[in-house]
Amino acid sequence: KFLNYSNPSTKVIYDMANIYKRNKEFQKSIKYYSLLLEKLNYDSDEYADVLYKRGSSYERIGDDENSDIDLLKSLGADKVIDYQKDKFYEILNDQDLVYDLLGDSVMDNSLDKCTLILKNLPSSHYIGLTHPFVSTIDNKGLFLGIPHALLMRQKLKSKHKPVNVHWSIYRPSLSGLQQLTNLAEDQIIKPVIDSIYSLADINNAYKKVATGHGSGKVVIKNKL
Repeated sequence: KFLNYSNPSTKVIYDMANIYKRNKEFQKSIKYYSLLLEKLNYDSDEYADVLYKRGSSYERIGDDENSDIDLLKSLGADKVIDYQKDKFYEILNDQDLVYDLLGDSVMDNSLDKCTLILKNLPSSHYIGLTHPFVSTIDNKGLFLGIPHALLMRQKLKSKHKPVNVHWSIYRPSLSGLQQLTNLAEDQIIKPVIDSIYSLADINNAYKKVATGHGSGKVVIKNKL
């Protein structure tokens, strides 16, 4: 009946969606959140907030695909691609920067596929976190691994010119953590928390992580 009103205010729709969600009527809450999204400005903070709430409703009914899409779009993603289902390197093109978090651990020849979506210009950059230097040393040992890794690094950089190829190796940094804290406090970056567990409930936290369906970080709260 509510949807039969000619122009219900966005506030009323928002309240109705939240009521259904609190009552665990997630399908109905999704319906109202979706209606609200049609009335909001795509670039507004309100739009992102409603996307996030709808995504959590999708998660409660086991629709992980739509849950992940809403979460990523609420964080600012223009396009969401499931790399396990779709070949992103056949969908995207003319990008300036690729940030490869997982590399060959989830996809063979990750570097080759990622560079396919970049502009073939010196201003294009590939940045990977899975450095061949580390894996080569692990496989061949320190004595043989270092020269082999340096040679491989140079070959890969030459192969993909004029695109710039970089690998990042991170180390613990107190100053880095402070910078991240400042960015979070200023809401320049938005940490996404899936759930919070006490130290006594760490087994359930581990089970949550093991499902692979978390939407954000699982946090352990330890009272010192």
